[in-house]
Amino acid sequence: MSPASGLLAPDLSAPHDLRELPSAPVTVSSPDKTLTIVTADAQDDRWAAHYLADAIEETCGHRPDILVEYKGQTCSRKEGLFIGDVSPNHGWTCALTNESAEAFRVVAEKGSVHYVGKADFAVFDWCERVLGMRCYPGCGKSVVRCGEIVVPPSDYSDRPVVAHRQLGDGSRFWTRLSRAGSSHRGRVRVHQPSGWVTNETLRSIHPGI
Repeated sequence: MSPASGLLAPDLSAPHDLRELPSAPVTVSSPDKTLTIVTADAQDDRWAAHYLADAIEETCGHRPDILVEYKGQTCSRKEGLFIGDVSPNHGWTCALTNESAEAFRVVAEKGSVHYVGKADFAVFDWCERVLGMRCYPGCGKSVVRCGEIVVPPSDYSDRPVVAHRQLGDGSRFWTRLSRAGSSHRGRVRVHQPSGWVTNETLRSIHPGI
């Protein structure tokens, strides 16, 4: 799978930053071996771990094991799929978090894939770009099946285009799918002022409403 067909798929916007790396491709899953998922002990990261396991199983039929690194523990694995604030991700940062609390980074090299920053967004984005998975809330999922998953060595970062954004249906799944910025300053209504119907002056000026 090449970056041209995956990371830069024509139906997806290009990542904010993307670098191809000179190391060997990463074998995520093959008939002989599937990388273990190691996740931080956080609700969003745990969700991402199970979503990633489902995605890999649906793609190639092999389900990875999931390990949780609790605080005070240190993961000894040298290779794996590392999600969030786990020891194999220490030292990996996402520069775009200075611009957005929802920024994320995915690095695939040296036999591992690292999901850092907003890790659940990173996992969802990677499943779209690299596995070719597409999700349609309420309708289902499109999966590209293959015998093994071998991904190109790469380092990419992205962030929501709109930082202050609240999606209408409030669905956490839809928020992840859209990589929506949610670090806004509370509920901001843009279509009409809150409580306009009780404002007699507005009602008299705009009787058509």
